[in-house]
Amino acid sequence: MARLGEFFDSTDTIIEVATFLHDLAEGLGEKEVKVGDDGIELAKSLGMELPEALARTSVVVSDPARNTIGPTIQIEFPPEIAKAPNIRFSKCFDICKEGPLGVGKVCANVCINCSASFSQVKCKITITIIATF
Repeated sequence: MARLGEFFDSTDTIIEVATFLHDLAEGLGEKEVKVGDDGIELAKSLGMELPEALARTSVVVSDPARNTIGPTIQIEFPPEIAKAPNIRFSKCFDICKEGPLGVGKVCANVCINCSASFSQVKCKITITIIATF
């Protein structure tokens, strides 16, 4: 992933990352995790490959409490240098995908919180996966 903006250029990328996070949370099962645990290392321990879109990111456990399928895992992109005034913005949206043969649904609630200053842009993305059957 070269830049944060490229992450949102394709819904396929977002779905690929959401699927990865879902599979990671599900794969952790009852494994004990804590805030700050490295999600990339946890994925490697489960034999999972990291999607290319997450190559320069930090993937960490932000809440070890079990939600529908596992702990909450957050992605942080590295700061980008940009010429911008001091601004902040937040946006949340849902992406849902039907299961095979119309059975079940996997939804990802994606929240983006960004701040931009004269010297950098920093964004935090939280993706919560909810699966219903």
